[in-house]
Formats: sequence, structure tokens, C-alpha cells
Amino acid sequence: MKKNYIIIQGHTNYCDFLIEHYKNTDNVIWCTDEVTPLTDLNKIKDSNIHLETIPSVSSGYGNINLQVQTTLKGLKKAKELGATDALKIRSDMYFSDTQKFFDIMLNDKKIHQLTYVNHVPPHEYPHHLVSNTAEWITENELIVKNDNLYNYVTDFCNYGNIDEMILYWDYPFEESPLAVNAEIKLFINYVRKKEYEIDFSFEYMSEIYGFFLSKLRENKIQLNSLKHGYNMATLGTSGWENCYLG
Repeated sequence: MKKNYIIIQGHTNYCDFLIEHYKNTDNVIWCTDEVTPLTDLNKIKDSNIHLETIPSVSSGYGNINLQVQTTLKGLKKAKELGATDALKIRSDMYFSDTQKFFDIMLNDKKIHQLTYVNHVPPHEYPHHLVSNTAEWITENELIVKNDNLYNYVTDFCNYGNIDEMILYWDYPFEESPLAVNAEIKLFINYVRKKEYEIDFSFEYMSEIYGFFLSKLRENKIQLNSLKHGYNMATLGTSGWENCYLG
């Protein structure tokens, strides 16, 4: 039987709002670092949300270490508690109807990502990320099937089978910052463990992932950003002109 868990990952800037939002929701885990304000940690402990913390760590480039360590701890706790599937979501975002989201999602062993971002032509991509990513690919003797090297899936939230989610988020700790986007690192790490090809095209990624932004729109489920104050599910093309909706 399917048992969904919600993994809230990150800081507690919107602690009061999210505690209220999830007060009638089962199977919610919030994972953050232990340097979080004690008042916020106590509020979470006193709510229906299960709290997990990690020791303070170097954040890594783009906060990859913090994101990976907190997400992974939350996912492993969810599995320990009997989860079959899990939603990882940033702590500054929330769905207007999480249960409806779960209802429309397939239990197909795929990881379902929000959307695919197409950064072409390459000269529009930040120069330092182009050179660092290319160098990293060469140093690791990776073979990339096509030239869509700087395309990726967004990391705001994803959903899937608990074991696949753990495999995806199990990325090695970086002792020193490596200026390559976390989304690219996570994808390459995942497909290498699965012994898949490394291909950043939308067509190929659609074989591995599901994409659900268009499903949110079709089902009138809002994905809201507390940080930026917008609703991603009903945004027009402005700001998302490089996104494939799936």
C-alpha cells in the first residue's frame, strides 16, 4: 500500500506558516541544520511535524552540501517510518493541496521533477559555469551524448519511490566548492549509479523522469513560493520561457 511522506528541506524562516499549513497533514518531516533558531526548532517539535537536524556543515557551492545532507536524512527517516514514496520540497514553498498532488502522481518507480530548464544557446550561460562544468566533465572522463550540457531539471521539489529518491539524493559531500550547478551534479551522479547514458536532452530525460508542472496547472494545484510571493503553477511564460513543461 502506498504511503507518502513529505520532506520539508531547509531553513525555518516560514516556520509558523508551514506548521499551520500542515497541521492536519500526516507524515511530514522537516529536516534542517542544528544551528537553526531554537525557538523555531521547539515550535516544530511541538507540532505534528517530525523534526530531523544535521550538524552544521560547509554549505558547498550553491548550498549543495546542506541541501543533500538535510534531504537525505529526511528521506532515510521516512523510509525507516515506512514510506513507499516521498515528496522533497523546499521550506520556502508549498502546494495548495498536497493530497491532491499525491493523488495525481504515478507510482511508476520514476522520479518526478517539477520541470526541465533549457539553457540554450550555450553562450547565454554564465561563462564561469560553462568552463567549470566542461572541465569537471573532462576530469571525470564522462561521456556526454549531446551538446545540451547546461540543461537541467529544477531542484525546488521532486517526488518518487523512496529508494529511487534516496539514490538520487545520495551525492558525496564536497570538501571544497565546485562551481557546477547542483542540478547537473545530481543528475550525472544518479545516471552513473543507474548505468545510464549521460544525455541532457529533454527527450532523454523524459525517459528517466516524469515532469509535473503542467499537471499542476491542469489540476489547479498551486505551487507557491513564500520567498518570492508567486504561484508557479499559474505563471505565464514570463520567467519560464526556457522551461519545458512536460
